[in-house]
Amino acid sequence: GAQKYDWWAYVSARPRNIAFNYIVRAA
Repeated sequence: GAQKYDWWAYVSARPRNIAFNYIVRAA
């Protein structure tokens, strides 16, 4: 739960492409 909000905030702050890549690597 917490991680989702964290990456979601990251998505809001950064371009979706970078955020998506970050999520994929984090997962």
